[in-house]
Amino acid sequence: MKKGSFFQKLLAYILCACLLAAVLTGVLAGANSVRILTGRIAQELTARALSLSAMCSQFIDGNVMFDLFYGLLASEMRGARVYVYDAQGGLLLWSDAAEAEEDAEVGAALAAQVIAGGREPAVSMNWRRGVIAAGAPVLDNFSRVNGAVVLVKPAGEVRAAVWQIIGTVLASVAISAAIMLLPAFFGSRRIASPIRQMTGVALRMSGGDFTARADESYRGEIGVLGGALNHLSGELSATISNLLLARARLSSILSGIGDGVLALDADLTTVAFCNPAAQRLLRAADGSDQTAAFVRAHRETFAAALEADGPQEAHWSAGGRELLLTCSRSQDEADSAPGVVVLLRDVTAAERLEQTRRDYVANVSHELRTPIASIRSLAEALDDGLVRTDEDRARYYGYILRESLRLSRLIDDLLELSRLQSGTVALERSAFDLNELAAQVAERMRVTASYSGIDLRYSPAAALPPCLSNRDRIEQVLVALLDNAIKYASDDGVVEVCCRSEGERLRVEVSNSGHIDEADLPHLFERFYKADRAHAGQGTGLGLAIAREVLERLDGSIEAFNRDGFAVFSFTVPAAPPGDAAPQLPPPEAAQ
Repeated sequence: MKKGSFFQKLLAYILCACLLAAVLTGVLAGANSVRILTGRIAQELTARALSLSAMCSQFIDGNVMFDLFYGLLASEMRGARVYVYDAQGGLLLWSDAAEAEEDAEVGAALAAQVIAGGREPAVSMNWRRGVIAAGAPVLDNFSRVNGAVVLVKPAGEVRAAVWQIIGTVLASVAISAAIMLLPAFFGSRRIASPIRQMTGVALRMSGGDFTARADESYRGEIGVLGGALNHLSGELSATISNLLLARARLSSILSGIGDGVLALDADLTTVAFCNPAAQRLLRAADGSDQTAAFVRAHRETFAAALEADGPQEAHWSAGGRELLLTCSRSQDEADSAPGVVVLLRDVTAAERLEQTRRDYVANVSHELRTPIASIRSLAEALDDGLVRTDEDRARYYGYILRESLRLSRLIDDLLELSRLQSGTVALERSAFDLNELAAQVAERMRVTASYSGIDLRYSPAAALPPCLSNRDRIEQVLVALLDNAIKYASDDGVVEVCCRSEGERLRVEVSNSGHIDEADLPHLFERFYKADRAHAGQGTGLGLAIAREVLERLDGSIEAFNRDGFAVFSFTVPAAPPGDAAPQLPPPEAAQ
């Protein structure tokens, strides 16, 4: 048992209470006994003083001889000293001369009190001197006070009796304390044991163990306390479980959302919470954490949000990203610890998308406006009669037809690109011979190349596995790349087509003699982008963009680069797995 434990303190308190009660009882009993004893002595002395006062009256009147009176006086002493005083308080007789001076002062004072008081006796208890005195008036024949008789009894007898009483009381107190010790010990232990057990339960609860239970079998308030403690444990367990569950859910939600969440304390400097998205968004391009710089830069915005009723917005540009900040005040139920919650939203993609949309609308408007303007101007010229000869009219009609066809191709390409980007076009896949398909396209495009003085060459691959893709779409890609190569090849140049296997992928390369500016390479597959403005009127600028969209939806890829004086467009498509063979056709001849 630990020093100063509850059991020890309770036992000490009970023992002290019992001892105090015993001592007080003893003191009260002793005092009452002393009071009763001294009262009885005073009563006895008063009766004897009254008897002696009657004899003194007869003696003074001469009715009793001195010898007889003294004998009677001696018989009434019985442990007391007798003093007889005249009417002026002078001492006439006393029982023992040797002791007269010792009690003379007490006797004289009491005699003066009796003489002055009339006919009533008086009692004096002088504990300083240790005496008890009783006096009675001596009356003459006319009932006048003619003196006083005083009996003085030493208090030795009283003291002895008092000490005897005190000893008895102390013995009783000791016996009572001894008797009460065992009940106090076991009683305090019986009280302390369940409290100690409940204290252990409370300590386990404070440590997070809510499975601990107190004993409810005790009677009275102890059992009620145990039941209340068990109920509290169950309620705390349920409450903490709910809080942990809510915290886990909140943490999961905040960790899973794409937007960043940042919580600041009331000082607007200390970051209380930062979810992974916020950490990612506030990381610079070199990987360094920019949270501190972010907080410093927007301290005024946070302060405004702390004082405002509604959210405050701001922007932050860092690491090549554009962030939208939404700052709101946060507080507890008592509004004692306000803070600021910051929502970080990466609007970089949205800004780029909006810019792309604006560029797309501008490009489409421009591309549509050009043929429409041409058709309108030609039609107005014809309508106004400005074209007079049949030959000129036929030439104008030819211009209108060509621009109409150009407009139709542009609209078809726009619709095709839109369908591909929306994912509404179903692209079925099957195994086919890529060598055979490339040979057919090259043969068909050779006529177009010859008109421009371009030498188109095709080199088939040996033992090329079947291709698993959409044959019509791959043909569309090949036509677009060859058309682009022929259009941008140098005068009297060369266009080459070749195929090869790269494991589970098949690669097709279309190259033309020429060069692509390095600044143009990242933009070649963008809509309406034309590297050579001199050839701007020869196409819609959507062919390469469509080719990229087709290949992306067929698990392919496409790229452009320069190599050994040639501009190269290269794309890959998946090869068919073993057992999924294409129809067997005769191997194509190399086209030169």
